[in-house]
Amino acid sequence: MTIARRMKLFRRLVRAGFVGHAVLVLAYFSAGRFPSPVQGVHGIGPSFHAPRQGMLHQGIDVFAKRGTNVRSVGWGIVAGIEAQRMGGKVVHVVGRGGMLAFYAHLDDWAPGLHVGQIVEEGDVLGVVGDTGNAKGTPPHLHFELRPAFTIFAPVDPLLFVEHDSSARDRLDAAIRSLPERR
Repeated sequence: MTIARRMKLFRRLVRAGFVGHAVLVLAYFSAGRFPSPVQGVHGIGPSFHAPRQGMLHQGIDVFAKRGTNVRSVGWGIVAGIEAQRMGGKVVHVVGRGGMLAFYAHLDDWAPGLHVGQIVEEGDVLGVVGDTGNAKGTPPHLHFELRPAFTIFAPVDPLLFVEHDSSARDRLDAAIRSLPERR
């Protein structure tokens, strides 16, 4: 999509009163597409905002064989490495597109990974597991994207992660369905 078409779309969304959607579209185009954080996945379910333990699921679950490498979806700085009650072993990376990427339920972190480390797209952060509140479930990566423009509130990662064309098709269809302002 050309810059002129992007700006026309942005203006159309703002005029229609969809300011939040317009900002999401800007983030979508400025961040671009991210590769999948796990190669050789068994499946990525559309689980964003699905009910989970009395809350809404804040990310997506990427199912893969235990021990499969979890890779950074973009360049950035490792902002956190910690063990959490719910997320288990987690890594936070802040970087490309003003996104905070959150990787959870890791069986282990990559050797030598440390806070402040600069990572590139594809660098190994850890391996798929079932730590935290995922103990005993099929091994998977819980993955979240939190853009700075939302004050780090989560957005559906399927809008940004390359896994198939359905997410982009859903976004494009939603945008096309907006009414023209008269």
